[in-house]
Amino acid sequence: MTGYMCLFVSVMLYLIGEFSNSFSTIQYAILLISIFYVLKYGNRDNAPAFTFFACFTMFLLNRVFLSMISSSIEISFQNNNDVMMHLHRSLYLALLFLLIGLSKWHVKVGLEVSLSGPKSILEDANVVYIQKAAIALFYLTSVFRFAELLEKVVYVLLGGGYLNYYISFASRIPGIIRKLGDFNEIIFFIFLATLPDPRKKKGPFVLFVLFGLLTLLYGQRNAIVTSALMVIVYVITYENINNIQYQIIPKRFYRIGILSIPVLFLGLNAITYIRSGGTNTSGGIINSLENFLGNIGNSIRTIIYGYVFENQIGHDKIYSFGSLTEFFRNNIIVKAIVGGGFDLSSTVAQTEEVALNGYSFSNIVTYLYSRTAYLSGHGLGSSYIAEVYHDFGYFGVCIASIIYGKILKKVPDMICKNWVVNSVILISFSSLLMTPRDTACKFLASFINLQFLVTLILVWGLASVLRTRGGKRPLNNNQNGLNE
Repeated sequence: MTGYMCLFVSVMLYLIGEFSNSFSTIQYAILLISIFYVLKYGNRDNAPAFTFFACFTMFLLNRVFLSMISSSIEISFQNNNDVMMHLHRSLYLALLFLLIGLSKWHVKVGLEVSLSGPKSILEDANVVYIQKAAIALFYLTSVFRFAELLEKVVYVLLGGGYLNYYISFASRIPGIIRKLGDFNEIIFFIFLATLPDPRKKKGPFVLFVLFGLLTLLYGQRNAIVTSALMVIVYVITYENINNIQYQIIPKRFYRIGILSIPVLFLGLNAITYIRSGGTNTSGGIINSLENFLGNIGNSIRTIIYGYVFENQIGHDKIYSFGSLTEFFRNNIIVKAIVGGGFDLSSTVAQTEEVALNGYSFSNIVTYLYSRTAYLSGHGLGSSYIAEVYHDFGYFGVCIASIIYGKILKKVPDMICKNWVVNSVILISFSSLLMTPRDTACKFLASFINLQFLVTLILVWGLASVLRTRGGKRPLNNNQNGLNE
């Protein structure tokens, strides 16, 4: 009841803020709807939704909250009421309609079990072979993935530097090796799609997190955060499906994890200073935490500057589907059919041509914000809110948030799906976690590509070979660690 009272008051405050043109009133509406999210979704059954909300808060809301309590944290254009109204209106509508997406889908969960074939992945006799094939291919491609990451680490640590990595890094590893390495993460999601028992299949989980840790060494923070969150959400979902709550990750580890959050933030803050070539002169642990949270919450700048530069950016491109557009424009099969065109796939540097001719909202906004900074390797990043607003207005923000909510609600229902559908759900969820500071269609681009299709075919092909050699036999649940 307390949670719904917070939601009701939040909606009233938002309406008051709109009618009075007061963004500070909407700030409190955002705070109250955030409290509702914690009360409603801060539990095991809603781990995917709460994880997304945590990322949304970290990347978009925390700077807003910090500005409410600390005068040292400012927001760009905070003295421009029109810009501030746009920012806070966008954030509130995104949260409200994400909630609508989550709520509407709750009624439908469990009603989409296929009427033909196995009613549950636990009853699919082919899953054990899919899982074995995925494990074998994961270990094989891990070699190539490690080589690819190691090259980047060596380049940055031995003098190339973080910014030069974005400006001029060019891999010397043969393209076929890099492509094989790129299969690794997709194969891991296919592996998860078979619902393996983390206690019996530790190897892939450990390697997946270790690869995320490696990315820290060349200045990337997103990969390790996404990797850790994916593993935690999967384990919670697996425990819920098999009714073994807290048997894989005991309660005490969650308490330790919560208490370790300040230390984690300090570590990530140190990485931020190292990769920018600066030193921490913020004056103490509290200020370091405050500065880190403020900096990581700077994704709101994309929403702000996307609005400020709206006319300069123009509306001749649909940036919300930029990743998919570039895939279809630069895909080798499509190009063979329709011919040339500007080839972004062969361009890795941040150049003026990429910013002006490409479909990356991040590139064009950063370029307009500071041409010098952009050409030096810096970037504002992106946000799904900024992209869909530019293309479709506030209506786009609402619809995108509803779609995200529906996807998030499907993750705990994996037991009712087959391994292909599960693979799509998991890789989409992994991409969704970053959309508050990434492209709007990243979750679509994650599986609408040749690489994902080829990976599915490879895993299915190897599984078919294993099944033929092993003979057809009923699946024992313990055989692939589906339950105890």
